[in-house]
Amino acid sequence: MKETHTNIADRIYNFGDFELDVKGRRFTENGNLVKLTRKSFDLLQLLLEKNGEIVSREEILKQIWNDEFVEDSNINVQIANLRRVLGPHKNIIQTVSKRGYCFTEKVSIKMVGPAGGTRSPAGFARTFLNSLVVLPLVNADQNPQSDYLAAGLTENLIGLLSGLPRLKVIAYPTVSWFKGKEYVVSKVGRMLDVETALTGSVRQLNRTIWFDLKLVRVADDVVLWSLNRQAPSPEILLQQSEIAVKVAETLLGGLTEPESRALAITPTAEPEAYHDYLRAGHQLATHTKAGLEKSLDYFNRAIAADPDYALAYVGIANALFLLNGYSFSPLESILAKTRQAISRAHEIAPDLAEVRATRGALKYVYEWNWYEAEKEFLLAVKFNPNYTFARYWYVVFLMLSGRFTEAREHLNHLAVIDPLSLSLHKTTASLLYYQRRYEESIQQAEKTLELYPKSIRLYPALAISYSKLGQFEKSIALMTAGYEAAPSLSRLAVLGYLHAAAGETIQARQIRDHINRESKTPQVENFFIFVELGEIEEGLDYLEKSLVRKDLEHVALIVEPRADKVRSNSRFIEIMSKIH
Repeated sequence: MKETHTNIADRIYNFGDFELDVKGRRFTENGNLVKLTRKSFDLLQLLLEKNGEIVSREEILKQIWNDEFVEDSNINVQIANLRRVLGPHKNIIQTVSKRGYCFTEKVSIKMVGPAGGTRSPAGFARTFLNSLVVLPLVNADQNPQSDYLAAGLTENLIGLLSGLPRLKVIAYPTVSWFKGKEYVVSKVGRMLDVETALTGSVRQLNRTIWFDLKLVRVADDVVLWSLNRQAPSPEILLQQSEIAVKVAETLLGGLTEPESRALAITPTAEPEAYHDYLRAGHQLATHTKAGLEKSLDYFNRAIAADPDYALAYVGIANALFLLNGYSFSPLESILAKTRQAISRAHEIAPDLAEVRATRGALKYVYEWNWYEAEKEFLLAVKFNPNYTFARYWYVVFLMLSGRFTEAREHLNHLAVIDPLSLSLHKTTASLLYYQRRYEESIQQAEKTLELYPKSIRLYPALAISYSKLGQFEKSIALMTAGYEAAPSLSRLAVLGYLHAAAGETIQARQIRDHINRESKTPQVENFFIFVELGEIEEGLDYLEKSLVRKDLEHVALIVEPRADKVRSNSRFIEIMSKIH
């Protein structure tokens, strides 16, 4: 085999449990020798040298057979031999249609030094890039009516590219943190530990869309690829796919067949349905009653244009889910519609991560069907490991089941692709809280509030953590501020609990009784006031009555620190058996 780099014979390549020693002509798995023919060894070495690049069949013939006259089918035989040897890992050698082969697994290289030691391969430079942030596309015409387009294209380009296993793509929640902020692209790239950034603007006028984009290498601000074009509005899906393909090809040096297929998938054939879907997503992100209701209108318009638009049905289910979650709509008014929407989505596209994740959330929260919910979450993660909505729901499932180590493992994955998101930081603080690591939970919550100062959702766990450390005055002041900023019976109940924990029984009873008068159904949060006041039997009566309505707070009882005083109570154990 011809050498393509100096000192190449001194290299040792490592990937997974495998090691290929060029000088020793040894290939091992977990230290055990794996037999390879001479040609198979040379071919694997070539693929490892070109890790992440497409190696053409012509180059393979030239390098491995030294321009000898051989049948082209010999390459197929050697590739098949390598895949057989790699066993379950055979897919790391990808066939690139009509072009050649690509080794997709991450490879590390060390050099055998003069005395048999190892050293870094001087002068060896990787020729592909495998990490990217798509920064918020700017709405160039500054018309608020077009905000949905810039936001939607940003999110959906991220969604397309994050489906490529070879590419690390920063998730949309983290990206959205930069929207409206001034930043230096290279600094953002280094902050997020990525090599490249896609940035630019989009403009819509009448039925024409203008794109102005550039792909920048973070290390030296070199523009790797740029695009400045206009296209008819109905071509939006085609343009989106072409942009994703060009970015991926530029970074990875080409695409495998599965990667090309993944980027070619379009959620609908109706451009207007897609525009309405983007508008719906923009309204959904407001998390306000008016915004959620408006998103339902747009999702229904998208379905009217395309009755088989699976993601629009998922959107309806998510909007209804949030309307109930924020107490904007009672459960009985949305449950049947929610189930109907996600059932239709599942009929159309059972292999979509979005479908499986929302099905899992519904089975978890509304049905308390833990087994089926976990199956759905696992399928969602399998179909798209980087779909953050699925990961966060699965983390909540694991966390509230007391499976803290597994929850932490999934959070570690999310920390790589979604390091600045509110969900990551809030869930991390919650995990520490449920583990009774109150000081660490406080530190994490305060760090989160620096990033998201208006995140009142952090206040309950933070205030309770303060009270568990005996800082009652601080905990009550914090929760009072949270309740006044966004009044709700659940936040008021936490405040009542804090008064009870501080020994202020009169205030605690006043709050508890007020909630009982105002709430049509017993509130799980109110149960903890009974417990903290020592009124255990009355509190358990109250908790049992609350089971008429399923709630995520019921699910959390298995790990909730405020329930520790009754955890060994036989009546409490019996009630828990109805939930878990």
